[in-house]
Amino acid sequence: MLSRSVRILTPVALFVLAFVVRLIPVLNGGGPFPVDNYDPSVYYAAAVGLAAGRVPYRDFLLLHPPGLLIFLQPFVALGSVIGDQWANLVARVAFMLLGSVTTVLIYRLLSQRGVLPGLLGAGFYLTFFPAIYSERTTRLEGLASFAVVGALVLLAPAVKRGQLGVARLFGAGALLGFGATVKIWGVVLVAALCVWLLFAEGFRAALIAGLGALATAVVVIGPFVVLAPQFWRMVLFDQLGRPDLPISTWQRLGDIVGLGQLDPAPPVLVSGTFVTGSGGPPVAAQVALFVLVALAAIGAARSRLGRLYLVLAAVAIATLLAGPSWFVHYPTFSAAPLALVLGSGLAELTERVGRGGRAVVAVTVVGALAATTVTQLLIPEGKEFPVAQVRKALAARPGCVTTDNPVSLILTDTLRRNLARGCPLVVDLSGYVYDISHADGSTPERLRNQQFQSFMVDYLGSGSTTVIMRLWPSSFNEASRARVRSWPVLIDFYDRHTVRDTRHGR
Repeated sequence: MLSRSVRILTPVALFVLAFVVRLIPVLNGGGPFPVDNYDPSVYYAAAVGLAAGRVPYRDFLLLHPPGLLIFLQPFVALGSVIGDQWANLVARVAFMLLGSVTTVLIYRLLSQRGVLPGLLGAGFYLTFFPAIYSERTTRLEGLASFAVVGALVLLAPAVKRGQLGVARLFGAGALLGFGATVKIWGVVLVAALCVWLLFAEGFRAALIAGLGALATAVVVIGPFVVLAPQFWRMVLFDQLGRPDLPISTWQRLGDIVGLGQLDPAPPVLVSGTFVTGSGGPPVAAQVALFVLVALAAIGAARSRLGRLYLVLAAVAIATLLAGPSWFVHYPTFSAAPLALVLGSGLAELTERVGRGGRAVVAVTVVGALAATTVTQLLIPEGKEFPVAQVRKALAARPGCVTTDNPVSLILTDTLRRNLARGCPLVVDLSGYVYDISHADGSTPERLRNQQFQSFMVDYLGSGSTTVIMRLWPSSFNEASRARVRSWPVLIDFYDRHTVRDTRHGR
C-alpha cells in the first residue's frame, strides 16, 4: 500500500514543487508583469511579427532558429483577443508548467530503478537554478530541454528491452531535431544519439533516428531558409562572432554541476551571469560535488541506458565549455542529461548497499531536495514594470514607438499597433552588433562599434517616441548619448529608463 502511494504521490509532489519554485520568486520579485531579462520578450515579439506576416531573417534580425516562434503561435493568437500583456503572462506560466512536466518525466525515466534515483535526478533538475531561471519565462532552453527528455521517454523503454522499433527511433530523432530548431546547439545531441545508436544498435537504427531529426528540421526550418537565405548567417555565423568572455573552464564546470547553489551568500545576476557574493562555496563542498558527479558517471556507465545518458551529458557539457559566451541559463543545456546520469549512478549504488545504507541515502537525498527548494524560494527575481504609467505615456503618441527592449511594447499592447502602422520591426536591437561585425570584420563590442552606434541611434530616433531601457547608458558612446539627451523626456521610470519624444532635437 505504501509503495503504491509513493508511486502516485511522488511525481505529483515533484510537479507542484517544480512549479512553485518557478512561480513564487517571480511573484515576490517583479510580479506578474516584470521587466523580462530581454531574450524572452525578443522571442515573443518575433512570434507576433511572424503572425503578422513579417518573416524573421528577411524582414528583421533574429539570431536563433524559429522553433520557439512556432511554438508560441497559440499564445500570440490569444494575444490578439486578450492583449499581448496577458497572453505573454499566460505563455510564461505555460513554460513554468512545461518545466514541471520535464521534472516529472526525468523522475519517470529514473524511477524504473527505484524512487531514490528518481528523486535525485528530478530533484537536481527541479532546483537547478539555470533551469529554473530558463523556465520562468519563454526562453529557448526550457522548450529544448522538454524536447530532449521527451525523446528519451520515447526511446528508453525500447533501449531497455533491446527492441528499438522504427516508430520510436524516428519519433525520438524528430523530438531531438525539434530541440535543435529551438536552440541550434541541439544539433550536437542529435549527432550524439546517432553515434550511440550506430555503435549500440547498428547503422539502421542510427539512420532512422537521423531521418526523424532531418524531417523535423526540413518542416520547421526549411520555409525560412527558402524565404530568407541569410538564415544561416544570422543563426550560425553571427552567433560564432560573439566575443569571448573571461570565464574559466573551472567556473563553467562549477555552474554546470550547480556549485553556485552551494555558496552561502545569496546569488545575484550581473549582466545575465549568475555570480555569488562570498567568493564561492567552500573548497570541501566543491571537491565533494565533483567526486559525486564522477562516481555517478562511473555508476551510470554500468547500464545500457546510463551509457546513453552519459554520452548526451558529456557532449552537452563539451559544447558548453567550447562556446565563446556564457550566461546564467546556458547550463540548462546539459541539465536534463546530467540529472539522468546522477540518478542512474545512484541506482547502481543503492542496489549494492543494505537497508541501512539506503536509509542514509534516502535522508540525504530528501534533505538536499528540501534545502535547495527552500533556498530557491527565498531568492526573488525581477523588478516590476510600471505598465500603467508607460501605457498612459504611449497611448496617444502618433506614429511608431521604438525601443531597445520589446517588453515595453508587449506589456503596453503597443507592438501590434506598431505593426498595423507599418513600423519597422526590430526585436533584438543589441543583437545587430553581431550581424554588423560579421559583415565588415569590426569589433562586436557595442560601445566601440561605430556602425552599430549609428544604426542604434538612427533606429531609436526613427519614430515619434522611444522607450530606452536596456542599453542606456553603458552601450552608448558620447555622441550617441548626446543625441539621446536632445530628445525631451516624457516620463522617467526606474533605473534611468525613459520614454522620450524623438520629434524634437533631431
